[in-house]
Amino acid sequence: TDDPRDPTFSMSLYTPSEEGKINPTHILVRRHVLAVHRTVSREIYFECRCCMHRPRSDRAKQSVLAPQSISSLYRAVIRFMMYHVPECADIPREIKERSPKTTKEATARGTKQYWVKSARKIGLKDRSDGTGIVFCEEIVGLSSST
Repeated sequence: TDDPRDPTFSMSLYTPSEEGKINPTHILVRRHVLAVHRTVSREIYFECRCCMHRPRSDRAKQSVLAPQSISSLYRAVIRFMMYHVPECADIPREIKERSPKTTKEATARGTKQYWVKSARKIGLKDRSDGTGIVFCEEIVGLSSST
């Protein structure tokens, strides 16, 4: 890729405070499946941590997500859950069995607003030019001091 991964940066969307607030399947995916990475140009993207060791050509489709904004993150993850999770050979069976079969199941107890708020809380924000997501350490510092 033209913009390689920054090897010094990796995080999770999951935080313990979300337990009981959103769909348990969303929590599993946030905690055990989706990794948050940054490219050397500071662009944030999300990747299946279960199959990221494989060449992209050997992975199930949609193993990498690069939403254009944090408001489009929720929809991107729903598509990931619908199309990647069932087909990924590396995701544990117990997670696959809980994966939603329909959009209605996938969106149960999951709100776009929660995903936006939680993304901001861990320091993610929209790029100023509207072409992706970046990590902002200052946001994390502010949210941890309040």
